[in-house]
Amino acid sequence: EKLYPELLLPLVPLVVSGYSGNVLVAGTHRSGKENILCGQVIVRQLIEDFFNELNKMTDGEWFTTVSFVQFYPDDTAVDLLYPQNRDLKPVTHPVLGIVIDNVCEIVVQTPGDAWKLYDEGRETQKATTGNLISRCSSLYSISAEKRLRSDSECAEYSLSRLQVFDLAGGAFRNDLNGISPLLKVLDQSESRSTPSDSLLPVVLTSALHGNCYNIILLRTMAPGSLVDEETPWALELAHRVRGLTTRVSPGHWSPQRTTHRLRTVIRELRNSIVLQGESGDDETRELAGLIKTLQVVKNQDWEKKREKSKENEEKRKKEHVSLKLLKIDDNLMEQSAKTYRDIQEKIRQLQEQLKKEMEEHLRAMKEARQDFSLTSTTDGKVTVDKNQERVGRIQELREAIREEQRKRKNADQGFSSSQKQEISSKFQNANYSCDKMSDAELEYSQALNRRRRLKEEHGDLIHKELLKMEQELEAEKPACKSMSPEGCCLCHVQDEGQAVEVQRLDREREILVLQLEALRREKAEAEKDLEAYHHRRIQEMDSLQAESLQVFRAFREVFEDQVETLEKRYRGLLLEVIQDAVYLSTRNQELEAENKQLEHALAKHRDALTVERGLRRAQQ
Repeated sequence: EKLYPELLLPLVPLVVSGYSGNVLVAGTHRSGKENILCGQVIVRQLIEDFFNELNKMTDGEWFTTVSFVQFYPDDTAVDLLYPQNRDLKPVTHPVLGIVIDNVCEIVVQTPGDAWKLYDEGRETQKATTGNLISRCSSLYSISAEKRLRSDSECAEYSLSRLQVFDLAGGAFRNDLNGISPLLKVLDQSESRSTPSDSLLPVVLTSALHGNCYNIILLRTMAPGSLVDEETPWALELAHRVRGLTTRVSPGHWSPQRTTHRLRTVIRELRNSIVLQGESGDDETRELAGLIKTLQVVKNQDWEKKREKSKENEEKRKKEHVSLKLLKIDDNLMEQSAKTYRDIQEKIRQLQEQLKKEMEEHLRAMKEARQDFSLTSTTDGKVTVDKNQERVGRIQELREAIREEQRKRKNADQGFSSSQKQEISSKFQNANYSCDKMSDAELEYSQALNRRRRLKEEHGDLIHKELLKMEQELEAEKPACKSMSPEGCCLCHVQDEGQAVEVQRLDREREILVLQLEALRREKAEAEKDLEAYHHRRIQEMDSLQAESLQVFRAFREVFEDQVETLEKRYRGLLLEVIQDAVYLSTRNQELEAENKQLEHALAKHRDALTVERGLRRAQQ
């Protein structure tokens, strides 16, 4: 009850006012962290209060996005909002600090949308991680950007960021559950060793030592560990985190000024490379890093983020539809398999019962044939009644087996018509929710738009440089004229003209270098798209091959099922013939017994008539 109001609630208004805040939940006790994050709805309360504070500020326009990333023990990362995205890399923003490149950022308007994405991410984490979930960490981030000045030439923004870390691992190095990434980062910073370039250590280092207002450490332990060796280590880790100090400043920045500054640095570095005539590995890496940082700054544009968010939503929707259809198919297949197994079990039981009845009937008939003698009419009737009752039970069992076999045949042919209609309707509804454009066409149009925007940006940049060069040359000509005395010699005028020409050639060379760099970037983008198309083509070929193999496998299974069905049918016919033969044999024996009884009764009747005739003759 006191955890959220006393520790977390004061952090929200400070974050919304233009700062960054981090909440760290660490420990090896998975259920304890689940209780803190979801059981006590800490994350939901943070989201609601965050949006409530945003709604209180009506003096500017807000732009809010959400991201959710999971980190495996081997330092690999996966995007929980779009699990297909695994190419996540840390990039240093000149003002905002560490930014995760290629992360799926979804634009949200309400706290319900943000909480829904968090809940979906948790479900994805449980479904994809499996038994490793207790050893995986995660980062849920909400970023809210406010436009302070809407001037197109020098717009200014304020960034508020709230990050919730779920960190796995123990507080001491011999823990069987692994070492906490928090402990690793603290040891690296204190030993001043080379920091790791993996995503989680970089993000954690930025959170511990970067521009953030507050860090809150919540350490969860198992109930049995309150008296073991983990407790002092956990307290020591909390004390080390508490002793950290950071420099706090508002996250205000201007994209135009930042872009201009980066381009100036890039131009100076290019000029130095051109003057040196050759570039070393360090200069090349520095130039590539500056260009990547410039691209990250451009990607912070709101319109680009909205467009990217729509693309991510479409991808997530298609992925959700695919998983939903796969789940429906699995459920129906499981239901059909269960029905088939029940029918098979019932047929087996009926066949066992029929086998027992036939064995008992044959044994009874054999005993009756061996012990058959002239008996009374009453005993013969009792035997015939028992045989008829037993044969009736056998016939009922045969009819029941035939009925179950018909049900099994219907189950083999596929789902029922209602199940097929259900799948068809759900598939149609899922298709209506997706875009009509195929994945290949969508990726092709996106690649064209990227290259077109890149070409336009390069054209604008080169045009601006040309205009700037002409303005500088025009400004230098009057200066040269004003600096020359009236009686200067022709040689001096020629030297000044040559100096202007040399300067113009230097500027043209800079512009040519800029054009070459632009063409190199466009070529790299085209090669990247071509490689993506090549990989997609390979995937399509693999999927077609897998589909063909699946079709052949299904055909083989159908053929084997048909062979098995024919074999079962012939066996059933043979069993019916045997049963009919047994029935006819039993009926023949019954008729023979009745004939013998009739012959015996006729003999008695003849004897009685003979005796009666003898008496009559004696009386006469």
